[in-house]
Amino acid sequence: MKPKEISRRQFATAVSSVGVGTMMPAALAQERLQEPKPAYPPRDAGGIHGDMLGRISEGLAGNDIHTKEGLLKLVALLQQFDVISEQDAAMLRETIDAIFSAPETTAAKIDKIYAEAKEKAGEVTVAIISIAKNSVEFGRRHERAIYIVASDVSGALTGAATGAKLGGRSLAVLGALAGAVGGSAQAAFSHKG
Repeated sequence: MKPKEISRRQFATAVSSVGVGTMMPAALAQERLQEPKPAYPPRDAGGIHGDMLGRISEGLAGNDIHTKEGLLKLVALLQQFDVISEQDAAMLRETIDAIFSAPETTAAKIDKIYAEAKEKAGEVTVAIISIAKNSVEFGRRHERAIYIVASDVSGALTGAATGAKLGGRSLAVLGALAGAVGGSAQAAFSHKG
């Protein structure tokens, strides 16, 4: 081969290598851009936690969080945060009434409310009632069923309120799930029996 041809080939190889080399960091950067950023600076979590506990405490007005009255106060808190409509609040109040009704009718009542909610309610309400429905199914296997269901629903309501504070309804749905899992785990697994 002639010296000019070799240098052209070397040049072509070098250029393509540089091109691939510069594409790799760009691809990694693109992947990082697609990963969602936290809704708030992580260093603010403690302050947000304290603020929400204060709001929940004030909203409960002395009621125990796992009682019918306490859960109803949490529904009112979601309304204050403008996360749910009056129609949604009515469905949540009906769900809470079902939780504290005769255990043999609770599941059927919540199934009926859930079927209606899927058609008529907002996303946050559907998420909370879905959690209540699942919690009733899970709670059937435990002696402390009502406490577990009330813990799940209170966790869902407080989680939804926190999510709403951080970023509106979409984060309220996520918060409802996270709060319910925390409430359920504590209620179902911290006391055996």
